[in-house]
Amino acid sequence: MINIVFITKKIRNVILNVAKCHFCRTHTLKEIAELETEKKQIEQEVKLAMGEHELAVSGNYRVSWGNVDSTRLDTKRIKAERPEIYADYATVSHCRRFEVKAA
Repeated sequence: MINIVFITKKIRNVILNVAKCHFCRTHTLKEIAELETEKKQIEQEVKLAMGEHELAVSGNYRVSWGNVDSTRLDTKRIKAERPEIYADYATVSHCRRFEVKAA
């Protein structure tokens, strides 16, 4: 015989645990956002202090801030203008994306 009272209590506990997890997650996400904002502000202050200098040393920290050049192919343009070349060199990569979003 199924004990309905036991199952009802079990479901209630699961719902309470989910609610606690949601609260903790929401609180943690808020803290992360605040820390990221603070990090950006600190980085901006350091950059302003560095001016045009590419290297700064202070206590336990060594900060470098320099230009970086990179060359990339315009794959959309190659695909549109030279689809045969795109087809010869295109590769497919596979990955799994993990996302958590509010419902």
